[in-house]
Amino acid sequence: QGFPLNLPLTKLLGNIYLYQWQIPLVREIRLKDQFYVRFHDQGFLTWNRSLNELQTLFDELEQTLPENIEIVSFIDKQTHFLNCYIENINGRLYTRVYRDTTTTQSFLLPYFSDHPRLRYRQWYRFMMIRAVKYCDELEDFQDERRYIETTFLANGYSLDFIEYLWQQLLLHFNFSPKQFKLVDQYTYSTFRNDIYRRMKSYSEENQQRQDEEYTLIKNNKLIRLYYLFDWGSRCEFNRKFHQLWSNLLNEDPVFKEYGLKIILTSKHCYLSNTLLGRSMNKKSIE
Repeated sequence: QGFPLNLPLTKLLGNIYLYQWQIPLVREIRLKDQFYVRFHDQGFLTWNRSLNELQTLFDELEQTLPENIEIVSFIDKQTHFLNCYIENINGRLYTRVYRDTTTTQSFLLPYFSDHPRLRYRQWYRFMMIRAVKYCDELEDFQDERRYIETTFLANGYSLDFIEYLWQQLLLHFNFSPKQFKLVDQYTYSTFRNDIYRRMKSYSEENQQRQDEEYTLIKNNKLIRLYYLFDWGSRCEFNRKFHQLWSNLLNEDPVFKEYGLKIILTSKHCYLSNTLLGRSMNKKSIE
């Protein structure tokens, strides 16, 4: 009957089911020095030989599938894969963000109202990083940035908050908000290269942290604490808590010998307007 795509088990079962099926396709792609990627049941590949050879390959692959499953293919010099528009312009790869307005309503945030503002900051950062990665040209990036900012404005966020998010994004990648300006294509290309390089560095650091956490968990030396965050500076609270925790460990030789590490995580954060809305609804019911 199928599985929801957001279940971790769905991805595993899909990979198991398609592993043997895609081996001939992957072999052909590698022999012809082409590119292939798959996400769940959708795939994208490049091909520089005849279309008849490609269609023959698809026909052979479809014969290995059950009768109720068929391959739906789209072949052209321009297409979209997930949220990325891809086009071959005289041998040059052109990409930008793709948005299907026929199935998705515009200017909507992907979270419900009872999520904390931190979620929206993370969504802004993710969308801007995606725009940098997908958009080859400065004009496309500026259009996507305006769309993201308009989305926040349409959902009640101020221009000051949007500017704050942009400055925080620049600071996250070690750019100076006062000096940084995207004035031309060369500046934007340099900006993209820096983002790619720093994202790779962050990915390596994140993998290293995960390995360290796995080692701590394996040795029973990792403590996770969850707390309810209501208001104030969350980063300041975490900093002071870690400072007190470090002082406690350094003063107690027994705890210091254990080599424990603590990770703080906030949960059940709600926006003020949501709490007020719930309070008003409760009074109206009474």
